[in-house]
This record gives sequence, C-alpha cells and structure tokens, in this order.
Amino acid sequence: MMSKPEPVFSPPSLAQHFDASDDFVGCFGWLCGFSADVGFLDDAVERFVRRTHAQRAYEGRIALALMLDPSNPQIRPKEVPGVVHLPINGAQPFKLLHAKVALLGFRHTSDGQKWHLRLLVSTGNWTRATLQDSLDLAWRVDLSDQDLKERDDRVSQACADVTAAWGMLDWLRGYFDTRVLHATPPDRPESDSHVASRRIETWINAVSNIGKRIAPRFCDNRGASLLAQLPALVRRHGAPSARNYIAMGSGFYESSDGSDKIPSVLKRIVDSLQDAQLLTRQPEIDVFVNPMACQGVATSVLAINKAGWKVRDAGKPAYFMAAPRSLHAKFIFSASYRDNSDRCNGAWLYLGSGNLTGPGFANQMASQSGNLEAGVVCALDTLRWRHAKNEPPENVVTNVLPLQWEEDF
Repeated sequence: MMSKPEPVFSPPSLAQHFDASDDFVGCFGWLCGFSADVGFLDDAVERFVRRTHAQRAYEGRIALALMLDPSNPQIRPKEVPGVVHLPINGAQPFKLLHAKVALLGFRHTSDGQKWHLRLLVSTGNWTRATLQDSLDLAWRVDLSDQDLKERDDRVSQACADVTAAWGMLDWLRGYFDTRVLHATPPDRPESDSHVASRRIETWINAVSNIGKRIAPRFCDNRGASLLAQLPALVRRHGAPSARNYIAMGSGFYESSDGSDKIPSVLKRIVDSLQDAQLLTRQPEIDVFVNPMACQGVATSVLAINKAGWKVRDAGKPAYFMAAPRSLHAKFIFSASYRDNSDRCNGAWLYLGSGNLTGPGFANQMASQSGNLEAGVVCALDTLRWRHAKNEPPENVVTNVLPLQWEEDF
C-alpha cells in the first residue's frame, strides 16, 4: 500500500487573514496602509463579513474603514461595497503614511456576548500585487472574550500588542474625516456602521485594561525611530545574549555616500545591536535584496563584501513553486547557530512596513523626513535551520522567512 504524500505547507495569504473563524462574522475593522486596490479589498471584505459584492451593496453597511496615504486615488463605495476610504483632513504629520496595520472585530453569529479581535501587521500593501507578485510577510495575533478569562502570559502579551496598535490607529483616525461612520438614517437614531464601530471599541477597551501595563511587541515611530527602539525591544522580548547571525531584508535600500561604504542604515543596525551586546563582534551577516530594486546595495557590493557580509537574492519558499516573486518584505532576523544543534537559538524577528532606509527605519515620523511606520519585534523560540523528520513545516526558518544560503547576489 502506497503511503500518502505529506501535504505541502502553505501559509494563509494576506487576504485569507480576513476570514472569519467558525461561528463568527466580521463586525467592523480599521485598516491603514500606503496603498490598496479594489481587487484585494473586495476579496478581503467578502471573507470578513461572509457577504458577496451584491449582498453588501444591497445592505449598505460599512464594515471596514480604510486610511491610506493621500497620494492614492479615492476608492468609491460602489467599487467595494462595505469599505469606506476615508479622506484625510488638512496637513499630514508624516512624509508618507506607510504603516500597514489592520485591527478586525468579529462577533458571534448567535451569542452577542462572544467576540474575537484580530491584529494584523503586514509588510505588504492591501493590493493584488501583494498576493500575486511579492514576497511579503504578515504577523497576526488573535484574542477572544474567552481568552480574557484565562489571563496567562500569552494573553497579557497579546492584549498589550492590540492596545499599542489601537493607540496608533486611534491617533491616526484623528487626521481623517470619519463623519460618514456617524451619519444617521432618517428612520433610526444611529447607523448600523456606527453601532458596529462602537461595539469593537468596547472590546478593545476590555483588552486594554489587561494589556496597558505590559510592554508590547508592536511598535511605531511616532515618538522615536524604529532603529532607536530596536535594541530595547530585542532585549525585552528575546534573550539578552549576543547572536552570531543576522539577516536583513528590504524591498528598497538607500544609496550609500560612495561605492566604498556600506549603506548607513544597515551599518547602524549592526552597530547598535553590537553596542547593546545583542550581536557578536564577528557575526555572519546576510543582506537580502530584490535584484530589480536594490540600487542602493548594488553600488556598495564591493564595500559590503570587503566587510565580510554577503548580499543574496531572497529565498522563495517551495509553496510558490515556479511563480516569480520579488522581495517586498522588510525584516531583520537574528539567531545563533551551533554545529551540534539545528535550533535557531535566541531567534528574534523584526517585520514591518519600514524599508531599511532613513525615512523608513532610521527617522522618527515627521512631515518632511519620516514616514509613519509600524512593525513588531518578537521571539521565535521554535525555529529550526533545516527540515527534519517529524518537524512541523512552520518551524523551518526557510518556510516562514525569505532566506536562502545557496547563492550569493
């Protein structure tokens, strides 16, 4: 008798993260990002509320409130029923709105007391290109009313992350015109959309009561650059030890001051981790690039190689098969390796919206010099360097991050 082949590991796409779990349906959600398109949003909101395009158009209820960089053309409700693209009010406090965050609220289909919150932090935009063309990453945390009754460390940490993300989204919506959410029908005291948006804020408040005293993994650059926050976040959420490997990946890099210099942000990342004793003095360093958009690194390859670093094309996981994908993810991964172990010891990961450039990673948010960026820094305790028998595929680092060590750039 032939044995069945092992199923191919395939993580959910960014749109699939909008799926409601069993016995739940989307109530309301807030999204921010640099860009979005009709194709992605129509798919995402259909998954969220379990209603087709025509059904949503007939009902006329807003389920997702979208805040995008003002450079985007307006997405009309007729194009994506259930989604409202909010216009910005007045001057923007950032160079670009580049953070890619969603906070989704789900209600139980029969029990009004049960709810579910989901936080998504993405490196990719809310577009079809993210699904079809890019190598991107997403991080997700889920919380329910039942979780709040347990109050273990995992729940408290998730509460802190949701609280921090909502702090940014709540601040951001103050710069957008939200009057459409409060528009009152002539025959009712308030709209269904307003009721739904207030309902998830009640759930968020319950979460915040638990998470406000815990240090979040979620971070944004309103008060300090992501680079300035990085060492403290690594020390707080990972082991306070020096790792001997670091990988840095980005869809775009800034140009160096000269071909004989390493791009300054990359060097500052390494220097700051070494100064904090979170990276050894002679680590193995890989810089992963999109070969079609890596001019900043390409002009500095000689200097990078002279320093002992490697420049590599991004790894493409097997589940993409032969489909071409270009690196768009922004990440930093660090861990220690030993010859007698397959574990990624002390592993931690940054992923987020910020490219490893000045405006994206090294600058605080500002109207002229710094984008609004957001990300997470988290420990990865179960990762392995290689495939092994009986090892869950999601524990293999090359399945979950775009890494490869076979080819240099």
